[in-house]
Amino acid sequence: MSDAKVEDFQFRDFRHCARTRWAAAGLPYEVAEIAMGHKLPGMHDRYTNLSNGQIREAFQKMATTWQQGKQSAAGANQ
Repeated sequence: MSDAKVEDFQFRDFRHCARTRWAAAGLPYEVAEIAMGHKLPGMHDRYTNLSNGQIREAFQKMATTWQQGKQSAAGANQ
């Protein structure tokens, strides 16, 4: 990374970005743990840095999905 003038860079520095994006995209916790190569459970917490907006969006998506499922079930019962 000498061309970019970045000192002390290692590709593993991207783990925070990757883990946060995976969490925001809804990748299951267990899958992310395996993909990150962690041997100890719970290590992903160190690398997940969701913003308040990402957390809010995840809950809105979950609520929308839940509501759509509830409406589909109601329609099937009629």
